[in-house]
Amino acid sequence: MKNTQKPLSGRLEALGRATVVSKNKNSEWDIPDDYLDRVRDYHKRIAKTSPTPLSRNSTLTLNEMTTARGATWLDTQLKRGTLEADGTSRELLDAAANRRAVLRQMGFAIGDKERLLQQSINELKVMDIKETGELQSQTLGKDYVSSSGASHIEGVFSKTIERPSGTFAVIERSREFTLVPWRPIMERRRGQSIIGRASRGGGISWDVRGRQRDRGLSL
Repeated sequence: MKNTQKPLSGRLEALGRATVVSKNKNSEWDIPDDYLDRVRDYHKRIAKTSPTPLSRNSTLTLNEMTTARGATWLDTQLKRGTLEADGTSRELLDAAANRRAVLRQMGFAIGDKERLLQQSINELKVMDIKETGELQSQTLGKDYVSSSGASHIEGVFSKTIERPSGTFAVIERSREFTLVPWRPIMERRRGQSIIGRASRGGGISWDVRGRQRDRGLSL
């Protein structure tokens, strides 16, 4: 036996497109007796076809993102409020709920409609970079100096580090080092001296031409 229900939200529209439910001649929704089983199968299909954004945007697994001490791809989606859209897999919804719980325990603010605030994302990035700097200080035996607010950055681009907030380049000097967001163009100077200057847009313009400093390449 089938129950009928008038369209209440876009949720039924999405399930209709997936043939989980259907409309009758009166434009009412027919809800089949095995509705819950069909919904579960639908979410399983979505989960199999939806991992590509994760692989493109992060090296972390969903489980790692829920507890990460940094700003992750999952945090960006929480800020946008896109995870509760129709078709989101159960695995991703559970990860979002777990991440919110972890962030609250860490003292980060969650805004209206359970969206993560941009301020919280900024604070997560700062925390990630600070902790990375402290760890690298022990490894390198040098003092960590924040690059925040610096107008000029110069040193040897020695290596890259993968962190929850992204990939960072280590710029070393004789007694200290700093961390900056890595960009592909910097690879031309790996193991060599590199010069960066703060741009008006808030990024860093890197000179990758060695001693030929006639024109920097903006990132």
